[in-house]
Amino acid sequence: MYQMHRSRLGYPKRASGCGHDRFARWAGAGKGTSSGGRFNSRQAVFCRCINRSHTEIDYRANGAVAFRIPIEETELPGSDRVHSKTQELFDGSGVPLNVSEVAFARRESVFLEDDAADCFYEITSGMVCVFMAMADGRRQIVRFASKGDIVGLTLLERYEMSAETVTRTTALRVRPSGLREKLATVPQLAKNLLTYANAELVEAHQQMLMIGRKTATERVATFLWMMAEKCQRHGWREGHIPLAMSRADIADFLGLTTETVSRAITHLREAGLIACVGAGRVMLKDADSLQELALGEAA
Repeated sequence: MYQMHRSRLGYPKRASGCGHDRFARWAGAGKGTSSGGRFNSRQAVFCRCINRSHTEIDYRANGAVAFRIPIEETELPGSDRVHSKTQELFDGSGVPLNVSEVAFARRESVFLEDDAADCFYEITSGMVCVFMAMADGRRQIVRFASKGDIVGLTLLERYEMSAETVTRTTALRVRPSGLREKLATVPQLAKNLLTYANAELVEAHQQMLMIGRKTATERVATFLWMMAEKCQRHGWREGHIPLAMSRADIADFLGLTTETVSRAITHLREAGLIACVGAGRVMLKDADSLQELALGEAA
């Protein structure tokens, strides 16, 4: 298991013990790269080289460099240690689950697009954002996952998205064995995974509506209302929303710029719908009006 330490560089630096020629061969780039030292989109999404200290370095197509440093993980024997969401999906399926407890620092990558999808994670504390990145570094966050949510569960061989922690996060890393084979023989497992996939599809449709048809202020109102409902399910004080993510994260989720998000929050505050009550915390002052705005019902 690895954690990720990412940096964005104009040109990827060489790792100790990995020469330029060797790196270029693995990247399929010869000795030269396009776009001022960045890989172009036709080259590998990333290539890997291992230096003498066994630190794994991912050179991404968009010029990002990710350093994978081995971390400790704790094996959790027995299915009784698996969390509720995973139990709901796999209870009675007969699928062997290898479960480990892992911890990530803030802004650590959980997995990267095109990594082998041999495990998934159930969040036990903290927050993770799931996103897709463009070659120029821009990204679209498609989901914020917190306690009880699952990220990285797919039947594909490789991840189609990336995931990164927003805060310090702990999670259960679950490796299911023979999942694809069991789908053909265990109807309940197929039904459970279909229900899970349908819920994610509904979320994606809601986000498409929000980005495609709503104004900037309506998008921010919708986001705050979504977060308020989620916080209430997790037992937070009603009307109080802890926002662990930055405004840049919110902008990447809503398809806006950071400045537009800030203006929309200011507009909602001046309209008396919300109040900012400290760093990363919002209080709903007029929940009904905020909901009307989020649903497009405001006059």
